[in-house]
Amino acid sequence: MLKHSNYHIYISLFLILFLSFGCSQKSHDKPQKEALSNLTTYIDTIEDPMRKEQMQNLILSMEKNINLFKKEQEKFISIASTMFYDYDISREELNRHHKAWITRRIQIQKDLINIHFDMREVATQEEWEHITSLQDQRFDMLKQELKDN
Repeated sequence: MLKHSNYHIYISLFLILFLSFGCSQKSHDKPQKEALSNLTTYIDTIEDPMRKEQMQNLILSMEKNINLFKKEQEKFISIASTMFYDYDISREELNRHHKAWITRRIQIQKDLINIHFDMREVATQEEWEHITSLQDQRFDMLKQELKDN
């Protein structure tokens, strides 16, 4: 049985993850798809066929990792919610599951960071400035959507 003082921390963690997952699924899918579409459209204008192909492959890897992150987060929340309602769950089991999720999340984030730097290496300075401006536009869309909701 979990100590009372630590129990509220686990419940808070669960609620934060649950709410952030819900928000990401409902609110941010459209801007994310639009941002990826804008990025793909821009990459298609690159004239050098080798760099264009490299960038397209990197975007596919980025999209795959983002989708993998969402699936892993959904899996974690599903398992965590079941564990929270299990009266007999041990602290060690809960901590082991949480540590596994943290480790997996960190690995996916590292993969995304590597893709970011790989894209920067492939892109010219002008292309990179345009790509980062698309990212700024996505953040603006997300901020506006949050204000609207």
